[in-house]
Amino acid sequence: MYSRKRVRGDGSLTGGTGDVNPQWMSSSLTQATADTAATGSIQPPVSLSTGENLAMEILKVMMEEVLPVQGVTSNVAFTLATKNFGTTQPALGIGDATVIARYARYTSFTTSGEATINPIVMYDYTDGDGHGVLVGNQNLYWTLTSTGTSQANRVNLKILYRAKRISDSELLGIVLQSNQN
Repeated sequence: MYSRKRVRGDGSLTGGTGDVNPQWMSSSLTQATADTAATGSIQPPVSLSTGENLAMEILKVMMEEVLPVQGVTSNVAFTLATKNFGTTQPALGIGDATVIARYARYTSFTTSGEATINPIVMYDYTDGDGHGVLVGNQNLYWTLTSTGTSQANRVNLKILYRAKRISDSELLGIVLQSNQN
Protein backbone atom coordinates (compact mmCIF):
# COMPACT_ATOMS: atom_id res chain seq x y z
CA MET A 1 0.00 0.00 0.00
CA TYR A 2 1.27 3.47 -0.75
CA SER A 3 0.22 6.92 0.30
CA ARG A 4 -0.19 9.91 -1.94
CA LYS A 5 0.62 13.40 -0.82
CA ARG A 6 -2.42 15.59 -0.87
CA VAL A 7 -2.03 18.41 -3.35
CA ARG A 8 -3.28 21.71 -1.97
CA GLY A 9 -4.47 24.60 -4.04
CA ASP A 10 -2.51 27.15 -1.98
CA GLY A 11 0.89 25.65 -2.84
CA SER A 12 1.70 24.54 0.70
CA LEU A 13 2.90 21.13 1.78
CA THR A 14 1.57 21.21 5.32
CA GLY A 15 -1.51 23.38 5.25
CA GLY A 16 0.53 26.30 6.49
CA THR A 17 0.92 29.83 5.23
CA GLY A 18 1.88 28.77 1.72
CA ASP A 19 5.57 29.27 2.51
CA VAL A 20 7.07 25.80 2.29
CA ASN A 21 10.62 27.08 2.69
CA PRO A 22 12.00 26.62 6.20
CA GLN A 23 14.05 29.34 7.87
CA TRP A 24 16.82 29.36 10.51
CA MET A 25 16.72 31.00 13.91
CA SER A 26 20.06 31.10 15.76
CA SER A 27 21.05 32.07 19.27
CA SER A 28 23.56 31.25 22.00
CA LEU A 29 23.67 31.31 25.78
CA THR A 30 26.83 31.82 27.87
CA GLN A 31 27.27 31.55 31.62
CA ALA A 32 28.39 34.79 33.29
CA THR A 33 31.02 32.96 35.35
CA ALA A 34 32.20 29.39 35.75
CA ASP A 35 29.51 26.84 36.63
CA THR A 36 26.74 29.33 37.29
CA ALA A 37 23.26 28.81 35.90
CA ALA A 38 22.35 30.88 32.86
CA THR A 39 18.83 31.45 31.63
CA GLY A 40 17.28 33.36 28.82
CA SER A 41 14.38 33.56 26.44
CA ILE A 42 14.00 33.73 22.71
CA GLN A 43 11.01 35.27 21.02
CA PRO A 44 10.10 33.14 18.02
CA PRO A 45 10.06 35.11 14.77
CA VAL A 46 6.50 33.86 14.21
CA SER A 47 4.32 36.54 15.78
CA LEU A 48 1.23 35.28 17.58
CA SER A 49 -0.22 38.76 17.94
CA THR A 50 -0.96 39.55 14.28
CA GLY A 51 -4.62 38.60 14.50
CA GLU A 52 -3.89 35.39 12.60
CA ASN A 53 -3.48 32.00 14.22
CA LEU A 54 0.17 31.40 13.46
CA ALA A 55 2.29 28.77 15.13
CA MET A 56 5.98 28.05 14.87
CA GLU A 57 6.46 24.66 13.23
CA ILE A 58 9.82 23.32 14.48
CA LEU A 59 11.47 20.95 12.04
CA LYS A 60 14.95 20.52 13.53
CA VAL A 61 16.93 21.75 16.53
CA MET A 62 20.73 21.72 16.62
CA MET A 63 22.77 22.29 19.78
CA GLU A 64 26.50 22.72 20.14
CA GLU A 65 28.53 23.01 23.33
CA VAL A 66 31.49 25.31 22.81
CA LEU A 67 34.92 24.71 24.39
CA PRO A 68 34.25 21.44 26.23
CA VAL A 69 36.39 20.81 29.26
CA GLN A 70 38.63 17.78 29.16
CA GLY A 71 40.37 16.02 32.01
CA VAL A 72 37.91 16.87 34.80
CA THR A 73 34.80 15.27 36.20
CA SER A 74 32.02 17.61 35.10
CA ASN A 75 28.60 17.92 33.55
CA VAL A 76 26.77 20.39 31.38
CA ALA A 77 23.00 20.38 30.79
CA PHE A 78 20.99 22.59 28.46
CA THR A 79 17.22 22.66 28.00
CA LEU A 80 15.03 24.48 25.47
CA ALA A 81 11.42 24.66 26.65
CA THR A 82 8.18 26.59 26.46
CA LYS A 83 8.33 27.08 30.24
CA ASN A 84 10.87 29.10 32.23
CA PHE A 85 12.67 26.73 34.65
CA GLY A 86 14.81 29.52 36.03
CA THR A 87 18.18 28.31 37.28
CA THR A 88 17.26 24.62 37.52
CA GLN A 89 16.80 21.85 35.01
CA PRO A 90 13.34 20.27 34.68
CA ALA A 91 12.89 17.46 37.20
CA LEU A 92 11.27 15.25 34.56
CA GLY A 93 13.86 16.03 31.86
CA ILE A 94 12.42 15.26 28.43
CA GLY A 95 9.42 13.73 30.21
CA ASP A 96 8.20 17.27 30.91
CA ALA A 97 5.64 18.31 28.26
CA THR A 98 7.15 21.80 28.04
CA VAL A 99 10.64 20.56 27.04
CA ILE A 100 11.38 20.87 23.33
CA ALA A 101 15.01 19.68 23.37
CA ARG A 102 17.59 18.72 25.99
CA TYR A 103 21.34 18.26 25.75
CA ALA A 104 23.38 16.76 28.57
CA ARG A 105 27.06 15.83 28.80
CA TYR A 106 28.51 13.98 31.74
CA THR A 107 32.25 13.39 31.85
CA SER A 108 33.99 11.27 34.43
CA PHE A 109 37.74 11.79 34.32
CA THR A 110 39.92 8.75 34.78
CA THR A 111 43.67 8.36 34.80
CA SER A 112 43.43 6.51 31.47
CA GLY A 113 43.51 9.86 29.69
CA GLU A 114 40.01 9.83 28.22
CA ALA A 115 38.93 12.78 26.15
CA THR A 116 35.53 14.34 25.72
CA ILE A 117 34.37 15.14 22.22
CA ASN A 118 31.21 17.18 21.84
CA PRO A 119 29.61 16.90 18.42
CA ILE A 120 26.73 19.03 17.26
CA VAL A 121 23.57 17.30 18.44
CA MET A 122 20.60 17.45 16.06
CA TYR A 123 17.02 16.60 16.91
CA ASP A 124 14.73 15.93 13.95
CA TYR A 125 11.07 16.66 14.71
CA THR A 126 9.68 15.85 11.26
CA ASP A 127 7.32 12.97 10.63
CA GLY A 128 8.53 11.96 7.17
CA ASP A 129 5.78 13.91 5.39
CA GLY A 130 7.29 17.33 6.02
CA HIS A 131 5.33 18.06 9.19
CA GLY A 132 7.11 19.32 12.30
CA VAL A 133 6.08 20.05 15.88
CA LEU A 134 3.90 23.09 16.49
CA VAL A 135 4.74 25.59 19.22
CA GLY A 136 2.28 28.37 20.06
CA ASN A 137 4.11 30.28 22.79
CA GLN A 138 5.29 33.89 22.79
CA ASN A 139 8.72 32.81 24.11
CA LEU A 140 11.03 29.82 24.21
CA TYR A 141 13.23 29.53 27.32
CA TRP A 142 16.81 28.35 27.80
CA THR A 143 18.42 26.94 30.91
CA LEU A 144 22.16 26.13 31.00
CA THR A 145 23.72 24.58 34.10
CA SER A 146 27.07 22.95 34.81
CA THR A 147 29.26 21.65 37.62
CA GLY A 148 32.97 20.95 37.82
CA THR A 149 33.95 22.64 34.57
CA SER A 150 35.75 25.65 36.11
CA GLN A 151 34.81 27.72 33.07
CA ALA A 152 31.93 29.79 31.74
CA ASN A 153 30.24 27.45 29.28
CA ARG A 154 28.38 28.36 26.11
CA VAL A 155 25.78 26.51 24.07
CA ASN A 156 24.83 27.53 20.54
CA LEU A 157 21.39 26.78 19.15
CA LYS A 158 19.92 26.67 15.65
CA ILE A 159 16.25 26.00 14.98
CA LEU A 160 14.92 25.13 11.52
CA TYR A 161 11.29 26.30 11.47
CA ARG A 162 8.48 27.70 9.40
CA ALA A 163 5.27 29.59 10.12
CA LYS A 164 2.01 27.69 9.95
CA ARG A 165 -1.53 29.05 9.95
CA ILE A 166 -3.76 26.92 12.18
CA SER A 167 -7.33 26.84 13.49
CA ASP A 168 -8.49 28.44 16.76
CA SER A 169 -9.01 25.09 18.47
CA GLU A 170 -5.60 23.77 17.34
CA LEU A 171 -3.86 26.91 18.65
CA LEU A 172 -5.66 26.60 22.00
CA GLY A 173 -4.65 22.94 22.28
CA ILE A 174 -1.00 23.72 21.49
CA VAL A 175 -0.81 26.53 24.04
CA LEU A 176 -2.48 24.42 26.76
CA GLN A 177 -0.21 21.43 26.07
CA SER A 178 2.97 23.48 26.05
CA ASN A 179 2.19 25.10 29.42
CA GLN A 180 1.32 22.01 31.42
CA ASN A 181 3.41 20.36 34.21
